[in-house]
Amino acid sequence: MPRKVIGGLIQCHAPLSDPSAAIEKVREAAIAIGLEATHPKRRLLEIYLNVAEWGPRVWGIGPAARHWFGKDARTLGPKEAAFLASVIPSPVRSDAMRERGAPSDAAEARVREILFRMAEQGALPEAELFEVLALPVRFAPGTLH
Repeated sequence: MPRKVIGGLIQCHAPLSDPSAAIEKVREAAIAIGLEATHPKRRLLEIYLNVAEWGPRVWGIGPAARHWFGKDARTLGPKEAAFLASVIPSPVRSDAMRERGAPSDAAEARVREILFRMAEQGALPEAELFEVLALPVRFAPGTLH
């Protein structure tokens, strides 16, 4: 995870075939090792969540919760949180789902996978898992950012 934090902070997306990109990746790794030695993983995750892109011109978990669901991040339900986690790899492309008003089948599958992982790791009680899976994902109407 520290590499993702550094990558997010540095915003280095150049291909590794570029020698300067390879040097940058080594630099990122060195910084990540230093960060991991001096910061708890929970803090590094907090940093990452607040610099990650969650949609077009949407940076950070607070604005993401408002953009996608029209609410404060602290009030997100487990399925909404899992959906946001599923958006991280491709936030701008995922925004088309918000415009349609419903997640794609592929997004729903990623959300289910994340929810099962949450249950496996104890972040979501197994008794609640199937109730949460049955809930629909409802996006906020219109543009909120």
